[in-house]
Order: sequence, then structure tokens, then C-alpha cells
Amino acid sequence: MHPTRPFLITNTKLLTNDDKTLIQLDQPPPRNDFQGAQLTGSLLLIHMVVNSTDEIPLLFDPLKFPGKDGNRRYCFTLFTHLAESYNFTYRYIYSDVWGYPQPDGNWSGMVGQIYRREADVGLSAVHYSIQRTKIVDFVGCLDFTRVCFTFLQPKLFGSYKALILPLDKSVWACLLAIILFAIFLLRVTSFYDNTACHNDSWGGSFLLVMAAFAQQGIPDSSNKLATKLLYLSILVVSFLAVVHYNTSILNGLLLPAPNAIQNIEQLIDSDLKVATSNSKYVLYDMTLNDSLTVKLRNKMLKAKFPNNGVFTIKDGLDMLKKGGFALYVMAKEAYPQMHSLFSAAEVGKIVSGLFTLECTIGMRTVFPSI
Repeated sequence: MHPTRPFLITNTKLLTNDDKTLIQLDQPPPRNDFQGAQLTGSLLLIHMVVNSTDEIPLLFDPLKFPGKDGNRRYCFTLFTHLAESYNFTYRYIYSDVWGYPQPDGNWSGMVGQIYRREADVGLSAVHYSIQRTKIVDFVGCLDFTRVCFTFLQPKLFGSYKALILPLDKSVWACLLAIILFAIFLLRVTSFYDNTACHNDSWGGSFLLVMAAFAQQGIPDSSNKLATKLLYLSILVVSFLAVVHYNTSILNGLLLPAPNAIQNIEQLIDSDLKVATSNSKYVLYDMTLNDSLTVKLRNKMLKAKFPNNGVFTIKDGLDMLKKGGFALYVMAKEAYPQMHSLFSAAEVGKIVSGLFTLECTIGMRTVFPSI
């Protein structure tokens, strides 16, 4: 970030890639001139305090307050360029929060200042949301913020899940239904077939079916064609099911293990405990009332963490390192600290389910397009 310098475009040419010749282009269209109009800008600073306009130039100096309010100072620099390019100036008012709806119907922070017409434009990017679009206008996407659940994937192998996950829940349900139906059919045929040796009771029918699925064959014989066809059908179905199951187990041993959690629904259904960082944006996300957020809030309450599951980033990452824990956090806030707490190998094992939010400029429509 640095102060801008005045410049004027007098001639525009295009350098071709083929023969390196210059092609004369038309003159750029004239810029709109605001004729020195003064706009009120809401200057948002979270970690710094500016007491007067005389201290504004300090925001452009990268040696002053390094690492503090970097995103806000970057956006403010862009607005300074706009003011110079289109001939207008700012009168500053200050805010320390982006802006959220209040119980009394008002809005806090920078968005609230624009909503109440105390400011004409917000001098910082702000996340686009449906609620905010109802009271302010948004222009120009400046940045993308990744908000994610960060966690270590649960281990599949070495646990009972390694024997269950090769087949989907619906497949297990179908196999159970087939086993019960096969037992029922064996009992029905036993009333019309007195030549079978072991299909003489419900227990005998159950053992015959289980022997087939255990790949031990059906230790019985019959002179009736219908019974033989039923035995053959059970053997074929059990053979195909067992081959598929064993192949899945073998693939799991030879290939990298699949991720146990691949989406939000699986995270909610998992045994991982869920918490959130204390970032204002993240906390606001957790107040929404869509179905997924409600489920996540209920999962947080079940974990019975102190402070209702709200952690500082450092404390949350310490919990994450122990495993069995997922932290909802802004990626740009978590990753710098993550590299100081985790080794490179551990960082490689961390999974982040990402959700991308646009950071745009909030303003009232008070002047024509520039």
C-alpha cells in the first residue's frame, strides 16, 4: 500500500505478439468528473484506531502497524485511487464492525451507517448477503473469503467401520431383506418337500441361508426341482454379494482410504464434535436459521463445550490437533497460525470443506457509474 501519484494517459497503443509492431488505438473515453464533490465514507478498521484525518496517511505506509487491518487498508487504497481519478474527496466517519442486523430493526457498523445515510459509501469490502442487499447496494467484487470446516479425517481402518463402509446402508438393508425372504421361502417349501434333510425348522432354514452367505454352500439335498432352484438362487445371490464385499475390502487395503467425511451432511452425522471460531463473520453465520445451520448448532450444543462451543483460533486448532474435532473458521485467519502449530505432514492431513463468500463494496447509489 502506498500513496498514489497523478498520471494522465495521452496516447494508447497495442504491442502485437507476432511482429512486435505497435497498433494505434482509439483514445480512451473521458472519465466522469465529480467536480470536487465531497462524499462521506465509512472507514472500517478492526485492529487500529484513527483519531483524526491527519493520521489517515499512516494507513498507506506498510511499515506502520504491519499485519493489522490489511484487507481494510487495501480496500481504502483503492477508494483513494478512485477519488483521484474521478475528482472527488472524502469526509470520514469511522466504524469498527462491518454491520449486522440488530433486535430493534437497526443495523450496526459500516452497513448501518450507510443504511441511515450517515455515509455515502463504505470504504471496505463486506460480504454479500441477502439481508444486506435489502438496505444497501453492492458494486465490484474485490476478494473471495473462504469459510470452512477444518478437521482431521477420522480413521476408517482399524475400526468396526472398516467392515461396514464397503457397502452402503441401502445395500445392507437389501441384503437383510433378501436373507429374511430366503428364510421365509425355505420354510414355505418345507411344507411341500419332505425330502430335504436340514430344512426342518425356522432354525434350520436360517442356518442354511447363513451357510450360503458364508460361502460354505448349502449342506442339504432335495429331490424336488423347486427346492433345488431355490437353493441355486440363494447360492448365486450370496456369491455375488460376497465377491463384491471382498473386492471392496481388498481395494481398501491396496488403494488410499476414501475420505470418511466428504460433505456437510456426513460431518453432521459423524462422531466429530463441532465448534466455531470467535470471528464475527463466522459467529454471524451460525445465527442463521436454514436447516443445515440449525443442525450444526444442535450438534455444537450436544458437544457441551464451554462458552457454547466458541473458541479462539489458537484454542480451536489445539483441539483440532487432538482429533475428533471440527472447527468452523475463516481460512485466511486459520492457516497462518496452523503452520506454526502443525508440522508440514500434519497440515497435509488436515481437511477443509470450503465455502466461498464474495467480498464486495457496499454503498448507496448516489452517483452515476464510473
